Amino acid sequence: MSNLTPPPEANSGAHAPRKPNLGVAVVCCGVTGLIALLFTALSPALPPMAAEFASQGDGALIAQLVFSLAAVTLIFGATAAGILNEIIGRRRVIIYGLIIYAAAGIAGMLAMDLMTLALTRAVAGFVSGVMLTASYATIGEYYEGPAREHMLGRVSMFSGACAVVLTILGGVIVDHIGWRAIFGMFVLSLILVPIAQKSLQPSLTKPQAIVGGWSPIIVLWPLYVLLTIYTILIYMTALQSPFLLDSRGITSGTQIGFLLALTSVFGATGSFAYGYMRRYMGFSAMLAFASLTGGLGMVLAGFVPGVSAYIIAAILIGCGIGIIEPTIASETLTRTPERLHDRAMGVNISAMFFGQFLNPIVMGPLRTNWGIGDAFIYVGLAFAAAGVLFVAATIRRPAQAPAAPGE
Repeated sequence: MSNLTPPPEANSGAHAPRKPNLGVAVVCCGVTGLIALLFTALSPALPPMAAEFASQGDGALIAQLVFSLAAVTLIFGATAAGILNEIIGRRRVIIYGLIIYAAAGIAGMLAMDLMTLALTRAVAGFVSGVMLTASYATIGEYYEGPAREHMLGRVSMFSGACAVVLTILGGVIVDHIGWRAIFGMFVLSLILVPIAQKSLQPSLTKPQAIVGGWSPIIVLWPLYVLLTIYTILIYMTALQSPFLLDSRGITSGTQIGFLLALTSVFGATGSFAYGYMRRYMGFSAMLAFASLTGGLGMVLAGFVPGVSAYIIAAILIGCGIGIIEPTIASETLTRTPERLHDRAMGVNISAMFFGQFLNPIVMGPLRTNWGIGDAFIYVGLAFAAAGVLFVAATIRRPAQAPAAPGE
């Protein structure tokens, strides 16, 4: 586990060809923050959505699949973005994407039947995959070295902070207006359009698809598999916690939103600390920390009932999941040439949201056969065991090795 990727090739992507400005940081943070609208902000709406669709079958499963449909199309969007960014340019992709994302999101508020709602989720998911890929590739274009590590941490931190605010706001909206009204918040994406127009520079070269160049990306498959697996952990809170809380008598959208937001608060805290932690901890050590804290938090959430226990569990889970995304994104950017960052990050994001799509599929049989509480315990134990393996991999390395960027 200590050598998950091959040695970096020449022109590894560690160098950034451009200098950043405040507008670039705002756009990169803003794009990732907006994805909270697509997922975590809608979490408080899952129980009432499930109740509305209960007449069509397993309401909880239907609500989770509609919720996760955006993750499926996001996968396709992120995969297509690698080529699309090369042909159109990252700047245009982000600007056009923000406009389409707002339109598709708001359309969900007007969708009165399941199929129309699913269609709006599909479009919003596809566009968000394209934007996310362009955003992460832009970080590789403008930032390098410690500045890149800190920027990746800030991006994840801002995403977590947005998740906090939007999840709480979503819970209030569910209680006072209705779950469909949450989709009106998608209009916020239009704020970034003029900032992107002014701050992002056109492509360094004439946009065109790069011929070949998949080999440096294919060899990173262990990273992508890891990210897929760990995204199941990341989205346990957003997808499964509403039903865990509901099973324990907590049905208020506002209260559910507040409790879910706690995980995002500490996820943002972990992301903020990522840049500083990475100075002293290598790849295996970072994943060991994420696995142990996240896994033990899920065991606690499933085993001990009560709001107090859930709050402690949310803190543990948040501290773990906040560093997973920037840790693997940093490895991906470093291990691939800058010219291939769009493709590499497209696959990275696809792997991440494929894990989200798998979450209800993995959790469905566990929840049905053993109950939602035991399902949390089993998944938590699996990740805690992985954490022990990563600890062993870290101990085997020399004391100075954790500081190396390509552990």
